[in-house]
Amino acid sequence: MSTQFSKGPTFGLSADVRNKLVQKYDPQMEDALRQWIQEVIGRVIPSNFMEGLKDGVILCELINKLQPGSVPRINQPGLNWHKLENITSFIRAISDYGLKPQEIFEANDLFEDMNHTQVQCTLIALAGMAKTKGLYTKYDIGVKYISKKQRRFTPEKLKEGDSIICQQASGQG
Repeated sequence: MSTQFSKGPTFGLSADVRNKLVQKYDPQMEDALRQWIQEVIGRVIPSNFMEGLKDGVILCELINKLQPGSVPRINQPGLNWHKLENITSFIRAISDYGLKPQEIFEANDLFEDMNHTQVQCTLIALAGMAKTKGLYTKYDIGVKYISKKQRRFTPEKLKEGDSIICQQASGQG
């Protein structure tokens, strides 16, 4: 994590924003995420967590375990564009998996060490979505999403509801 936010000196508002992002990063959650990902993909992540994710290979393997075939071709890291392509493929795949756009980091957040906090939040959301879809591991990370429950009312029941609302509005209820 030592390289996070090391793009030269910042001043004023930029420095304030950068400092707030650094403060929100949770090293304990990083350890939990590392253990969760290792359990899901079945291999060890390098000691520098974000650096280990930076080439996108582990991320692509992770989504392929959660939803097989999500990333059909994983580039071996050689050139920077291979790494960015892997990260972009992962982002596209987790969107298809069900994560909302506001939960997903941008490729530069990871690749250029811009916002590791958002990367962490995305992985937590992914763990929650995996839990929602039935993947349970010994590491309990993320919040299970609730499913939408459709209710159907008969026309008579709806009419009863209208009268209750009218009574409350007139102060009779």
